[in-house]
Amino acid sequence: QRERFLICTLHHFPTRIEHCLAWAREVHFEAFFVEDAHIVNNYLDDPSYIDSLKPAIKSLALKSLQRSLVNRPKNLFDCVLWSYRLFEQFYEHAPQHYLRKFPLDHVENGVPFWSGSKRPPKCIKFDVSNELHFSFIVSATFLRGYTMGLMKDELKPENLEEIHEMIKLYLQKIEPQPFIPQEFNVPTDEKQAIDNQGSTVSSDETCSLPSRDSVESETPGWRAHPIKFEKDDDRNFHIDFIHCVSTLRALMYGITTVDRLKSKLIAGKIIPAIVTTTAFVSGFACFEIYKQHQNGTVLADYRNSFVNLALPLVQCTEPLPPKKENFNNKIWTEWERIDLRPKSKDTLKSVIG
Repeated sequence: QRERFLICTLHHFPTRIEHCLAWAREVHFEAFFVEDAHIVNNYLDDPSYIDSLKPAIKSLALKSLQRSLVNRPKNLFDCVLWSYRLFEQFYEHAPQHYLRKFPLDHVENGVPFWSGSKRPPKCIKFDVSNELHFSFIVSATFLRGYTMGLMKDELKPENLEEIHEMIKLYLQKIEPQPFIPQEFNVPTDEKQAIDNQGSTVSSDETCSLPSRDSVESETPGWRAHPIKFEKDDDRNFHIDFIHCVSTLRALMYGITTVDRLKSKLIAGKIIPAIVTTTAFVSGFACFEIYKQHQNGTVLADYRNSFVNLALPLVQCTEPLPPKKENFNNKIWTEWERIDLRPKSKDTLKSVIG
């Protein structure tokens, strides 16, 4: 069963790499590359879509539309800029907001706030020469580009190294945004986190959305491409993005990191095969092979075996006899084999006859 994490822990106070991976996979990969695309398409296909939503969901939908429709990228470099701003938001500005609201010496109810399971975050400045930082930009850029319909497929292109150099040159031209202190709501317990999930919707948010006709006239037939998470195809950027996002978050909070393979196992919810089950299956199969070598010819000598280690349950039953068929006055079953050695002059009709 999939492990569930508290909202407050997942979004604000992680303590384990599993928290960081869930934050990357279930919160941001889903939001940016799955939900945003669905919401954009629903808005373009259904004129009453926004009005049909409940207030809390409507607020989230409007934020998605602002991010993916109002600020829709026009080319790959727009996606690079979006990825860079995302890095700033996650790893440079967010820690400053936390520490501004809760300084390192902050005390609540006589207890230091940054104690126990709460770890103070530290800022991570973007460094284009850092492989992890750059991989974050590349994976986010390509996923954003495909979701927004700028690419035909989501697989890594053959000229990826050439594109890497273009991205590096463009990153050097981007001016970092200064940190601007603002109201930053940080729930300190689970009840506050749940209550803060809903928010009000301003009329300005709705009015700023482009009309469906304007989108259609600018790019006829355009629709976003929701991504289906695929952990087993390393030609895409799915695990690359999740590994980079989670590793940077772990570094920000002083959490022990894991390699890409371990990230793939955790984020992909891969359960390794239990060796006990394999041993059971192999053992029972060998029993039946031994019977063959002992010239067992009676059906009752053989067994079908069933194993369920969760109960636990082991059952062995006699196999049913095969269904008998009649062909040309000959009785045969699917367990039997007919060897045909036709001569060169034989035809299909002569063989069957």
